[in-house]
Amino acid sequence: MFSIWNVKLIIYFYLLVFVAVVQVLFSTYLRAVGKTKIFAFSGVLQVVALLILNGLFLVYFKLGINGYLISLIGSYIFSSLYCIYYARDITISYKSVNKEVFHKIIRFSLPLIPNYSMWWLVNNSTRYVVLSFVGLSANGLFAVASKIPMCINVFVTVFQQAWQISAFEEFESKDRAKYYSSVFRSYYQFLFFISLNSSGFE
Repeated sequence: MFSIWNVKLIIYFYLLVFVAVVQVLFSTYLRAVGKTKIFAFSGVLQVVALLILNGLFLVYFKLGINGYLISLIGSYIFSSLYCIYYARDITISYKSVNKEVFHKIIRFSLPLIPNYSMWWLVNNSTRYVVLSFVGLSANGLFAVASKIPMCINVFVTVFQQAWQISAFEEFESKDRAKYYSSVFRSYYQFLFFISLNSSGFE
């Protein structure tokens, strides 16, 4: 029976948070040092591993939400190991840490933690809420209907990650305002077109 107070689920949750943080830490480091191809493939590897593990634990073993959490943990572990292998030359010097910049980052990021946590919770628990309150058939319809916005979301995520690097590289350029405006316009025109067409699926 599903319960948010299930001890096993709580353990899975904390383990999932830990491996997700490790994966984000090392993948972000790879992107920061210019290893963008390795960074991009780590995301692909995580998705492929998640699909395979979902098929194993949800379809074959039929473990339900436990299987889903195990699949998430396993996919992050695969991606983390891949990132750690290519970031094994990482060196951290605590003496070189700029305390002023560190405090600014903390002040900026702290308010974002509850927001990101709620988004993660909603995105990963919606199907089980639908299954619990409406039923299996409605959950199937919801799963199919969510594929289109999921594809759009994947595109947006990939674009934003690539855009962060590009925006930083063009920051000192004299034509950066024109470049930013052009990319922004094209980006939102594309999103508007995709959203308008996807709204026709009923």
